[in-house]
Amino acid sequence: MTMNNIKSTELAQLTEPGMDYTPCYMPGFFHGSLFSGIGGFDLAAQWMGWNNVFQVEKDEWLRKLLKQNFSNTLQYDDIRNFDGKKYEGTIDIISGGFPCQPFSVAGNRK
Repeated sequence: MTMNNIKSTELAQLTEPGMDYTPCYMPGFFHGSLFSGIGGFDLAAQWMGWNNVFQVEKDEWLRKLLKQNFSNTLQYDDIRNFDGKKYEGTIDIISGGFPCQPFSVAGNRK
């Protein structure tokens, strides 16, 4: 069952009685990803029908993985050098990952 062929009445059956359900499938949105990691938010965005416009990820190995999985998405390597002004007014949704402690090379690894 995919979001494209589920009816609102079917979705309502999956929720609690009396709960108001509004489908959240929003095709055509433009998404920017900060601290992209392995691309979890990007994959979810793709499933929602959003356009992944850019990714910012510092780790070189992760950028290679992202490029393999999201070949049409622009990549930037360091948030400190990223200038998002050119995307102002064109990006609908920005997501941001956080370090996966204790595994992040940025963290203390305790």
